[in-house]
Amino acid sequence: MLDPVVDYFGSIQLTYGFASDTLTKRITGRIAPKVDQHASCEKIRGGAFRCDRRGAAADFLIEHEDMLEVARWIHEHCAYDRL
Repeated sequence: MLDPVVDYFGSIQLTYGFASDTLTKRITGRIAPKVDQHASCEKIRGGAFRCDRRGAAADFLIEHEDMLEVARWIHEHCAYDRL
């Protein structure tokens, strides 16, 4: 998902990527670990996936770009399930 964005816009500033159990315990507010696609394919005790959708989300910024325009470009050119 990030490769086409980098190919088109240039370098990105990654602000949030994979969020492990250890990390999410240290983050207060504004996260929902049970539906957070930053968990990717991480499994919890018992073998179930932390996020059933097994997404691999990333939050990023592109310096000197209007991020609404970046989101529109992603919508038009990339496959995704949540933006």
